[in-house]
Amino acid sequence: MNRNDVTEMIIAAKISKGLKWEDVAKKIGLAKEWVTAGCLGQMTFDKKQSVVIGKIFPQKRDGLFVTTKLMPELITADVTADAGAYILRDDVANFCTNCHTGAAIGGTMLQKFGVHADFRPLTGSDTTDQGRKQVTGATADKDMFKVPGLRNITKTAPYFHDGRVAELDKAIKVMGQVQLGKELTGQEISDIKAFLEVLTGTIPGTAVKGAAAP
Repeated sequence: MNRNDVTEMIIAAKISKGLKWEDVAKKIGLAKEWVTAGCLGQMTFDKKQSVVIGKIFPQKRDGLFVTTKLMPELITADVTADAGAYILRDDVANFCTNCHTGAAIGGTMLQKFGVHADFRPLTGSDTTDQGRKQVTGATADKDMFKVPGLRNITKTAPYFHDGRVAELDKAIKVMGQVQLGKELTGQEISDIKAFLEVLTGTIPGTAVKGAAAP
């Protein structure tokens, strides 16, 4: 599902309920123009406003409008906000956005992979893999890796720095275990995956298809 699909769902829900943008704006307490643009993915709402939006346009529990965290990183001069980015529970989203920042939602820093648990047994990575430490020799760089961008993540398997995980669902589960210190439920994994699907765009023809892990 991409942002166009989400926009169509919002419009379809509006029509089925017989709503006008003025009606929606009145419930949110903002100008009609702002609300229209926001619902179509061109502006952002705060948490309280997003809760109202989720109630006005309820969807099936497929990750859309289940919860109301809108990632501010999507709002930049050249990147349009995704109307479907209301998902992600606050506890998960608030942690993820500490590292996955910027227009690409990642790719801007090095961070420790394995905050709460060793990633190697879960990903099948080589036990000698120590991240940036292998380059610098510094103990502080052990298990430090570049944070990947999340745009088009559903189309760029395999996952992690060594491509050891082929399925996105498993990658999300591993991230919950080693970075959040929690066992994500099947529904939480589904919700997060639905959000990541909203970040899918057209992959450039110059992109190289990833090779299988050794």
